[in-house]
Amino acid sequence: MISKKQRKAFKRLIGSLEKCFDENEGGTHCVFYTLLIRVRSLEKAYEKNPGLVGSYVTGKNIFLSKDGMISLCEMGFYFDEDLRILKELGLEQNKDFFLVDGDALCFREEELRDDFARVYSDISPYFDFIKLMEGHPVIRLKKGIETILDDDEKNRDYLELYFRSLSEKKEKEARRKFNEKKKIHQKEVLDKHKRNETIYGQDLVCFVHYEEMKVCLTCGEIFGDWRYEEEIGEIFPKYVSLSGHQKCTCKRDREEEKWPGFDFNEALTLCYGCGAELLISGSRWSVWFCESCKESVISFNSLLGSPLIPLGRHSIMTGIELPAASTHDENKIKQFVSQVNLLVDRIHLLLNWRQGLMKRNFASLGISGDILLTDYLFKADQEIPKIQNLQGMLAFFAQKI
Repeated sequence: MISKKQRKAFKRLIGSLEKCFDENEGGTHCVFYTLLIRVRSLEKAYEKNPGLVGSYVTGKNIFLSKDGMISLCEMGFYFDEDLRILKELGLEQNKDFFLVDGDALCFREEELRDDFARVYSDISPYFDFIKLMEGHPVIRLKKGIETILDDDEKNRDYLELYFRSLSEKKEKEARRKFNEKKKIHQKEVLDKHKRNETIYGQDLVCFVHYEEMKVCLTCGEIFGDWRYEEEIGEIFPKYVSLSGHQKCTCKRDREEEKWPGFDFNEALTLCYGCGAELLISGSRWSVWFCESCKESVISFNSLLGSPLIPLGRHSIMTGIELPAASTHDENKIKQFVSQVNLLVDRIHLLLNWRQGLMKRNFASLGISGDILLTDYLFKADQEIPKIQNLQGMLAFFAQKI
């Protein structure tokens, strides 16, 4: 325990330091590289080695801030000697002292305020961001945090809670932005309609309410209740009443009655190329790929001069058809049947690829059971390497040439 005499001497020592400007609002203006030291920690070190603390504090251009911190700044990282002395005094980084790179010229104040925890992850648990001043942050020690810093067990528990809360907050914000995309897409499609532009099938995916639907772990397909949201009525009034219960391959019944307006009972599916993008389905003309994957598949097929990868179910989508004038030509019919049989084989290949793709996606996302479609899409948007998945599919089919 520090003696009264030592405490008075230490207070005089600290009191002799130059005070931070009032515009710092009780914190420290971290210009360039800044070393911040807790006065409370330094007082404990003073008890054991007053001479070293005294010579260190008086031998530097040090400022005192109202939050109980002293600081010094350097144009470059020239703190090797400081760190040696602080270590000799028994002080620990990110507990008794902190190092801050104050170069924040590339940020605007509101950007740094929102992103402070990421940019300054080492110190953000202990400091509040006050403002950006002349391209450098002003930070202030959090109220009540010194009690936590002085107790290692409390500090460990606090950090665990802090970063867990930060992670949850980050995910919540990411989900909010992700969910906003649907409304933004709806507005874009409605604006297209008002301009009398063509509305394509895939444009309708943003009008489907699928919050109760899930992705099956076994087959990788979507199942559950769906319906069109009322906004679709501005484009297709009859669609407002459309709804259904979609079954995955595991539970699909071939005797099932078709939904009105559908060629088969599938409202939504996932891209066969990346497994990360949601697609509208249910028509014989439905495309199996998202826009970016579709472009690559078309280019791949064009390069080969043959539709090795089918874009969808209908033969015409791969350029295979039997013109009316050829329906009595036996050779043309045989050629058509041969092409259709080849297409069916390629469709089976694609379905096999897709099932393997979904299993790999589940594994990489740490999914071990059926998952809500909304959760899957969010995780996929954040973590699935779409380009790598697409490249894997192209390589898979290239081996089949």
